[in-house]
Amino acid sequence: MELLFDTGFWVKTLSISSDLILAGLGNGEIYALSHHGNLLWDWNMEKEIKIVEITSYSVTVACKNTLSLFSSDGELIWERRFKNSVSSMLVISGKIVLGFNDGSICIFNEEAEVALKLARHVDELAATSEKLIAVTRNFIGAKVHMLDLDGNVVWIRNIGKSIGSALLSASLTNIAVGTQNVYLLSTGGRF
Repeated sequence: MELLFDTGFWVKTLSISSDLILAGLGNGEIYALSHHGNLLWDWNMEKEIKIVEITSYSVTVACKNTLSLFSSDGELIWERRFKNSVSSMLVISGKIVLGFNDGSICIFNEEAEVALKLARHVDELAATSEKLIAVTRNFIGAKVHMLDLDGNVVWIRNIGKSIGSALLSASLTNIAVGTQNVYLLSTGGRF
């Protein structure tokens, strides 16, 4: 193993593409590195970075209540601020999907934003075949939601009593959800 770059602070999140490594630090710094460890650009978000994601044309950064979109060269394209804290983020088919701690989900593209309220808390996001999967929880139970990328609900399935948190993994045909149990659903929503 080879040391590529000394950040001087704890790395909280990483993303890698064919030509870029993006490191988001707990102190708010973002470092964009080549695969040879050269610093290509950096940016100080001035708050802890939760999630970073690289696409072929942009870099997406989620902080506690901020979403920022950068060009792959490090220029800030736009930034949005929110009342609620970001709990999860996913980039799929040119859209940015944010889950918030109040249960809402926002889907961004270059022109618009679709927002919907799913439950009390969005624990995890995943995607499969142009569909979005979210695990949500509230005081009476946990659910798995499948949505299209316009925010329309395809199906919702209960997965039991209230849980502390959940893990989610999706393939083209199946969805696995881990709580105190492991559940397997088809992408059609069947157990």
